[in-house]
Amino acid sequence: MTVPGPAPSLGYHEALAALADRGRFGIRLGLGRTRALLRALGDPQRTVRGALVAGTNGKGSVLALAGSALRAAGHRVGETPKPHLVSYRERVAVDGRPIGAADFARHVAAVLDVAGPVARRLGEPTEFELLTAVVFRHFAESDLDVALVEVGLGGRLDATHAWDGGVAAVTNVDLDHMDRLGPLELHQRGVALAQMMERDQQFRRQLIFFPAQNPRALAPWQELRVAFDI
Repeated sequence: MTVPGPAPSLGYHEALAALADRGRFGIRLGLGRTRALLRALGDPQRTVRGALVAGTNGKGSVLALAGSALRAAGHRVGETPKPHLVSYRERVAVDGRPIGAADFARHVAAVLDVAGPVARRLGEPTEFELLTAVVFRHFAESDLDVALVEVGLGGRLDATHAWDGGVAAVTNVDLDHMDRLGPLELHQRGVALAQMMERDQQFRRQLIFFPAQNPRALAPWQELRVAFDI
């Protein structure tokens, strides 16, 4: 699939610098900017199916193991491993290979082109929000069978939640990032999850849980598992 949208000229190092420069806006939770970016790009995320991987620890391991198994089974897989080891391009990978420099620059240029109008309405998009748009623009063009997407900070307002791939994987949930997510976030995640499972039996069947290391943090999830016989 070719995603509609302008693609002004931008070199790889220019694109990398422009994206990294957005780091000055820090972490700003909320879905409005990411959704607006994706909408302006033609909503490429709607053509991508897969799993959103959340949790305190183990997200990278789940991506690596699941991605390896899916590729061995003959599937074309998109992944978002982080942090990168050598190149920033490692954060957007298809079939275990980082996005090419030219494609990376092209997608960043297209996302930056729509970021101006979004900023005027909703505030400046952050580096991670722009990267999320780059990810789904590239994945939509890559004819994937499945995408494995790792959340950022986490919580219901994480930029990756602008995408519904059909499957959620939760490794474990500890009481971290409380300064940003707040003491009610864990409860709100459970309530939202319960509501989704009530509405969508297929979602309930597809939800994947992995053992948590902190029993206190896992308690709300265990209640949901008992209530919905997961």
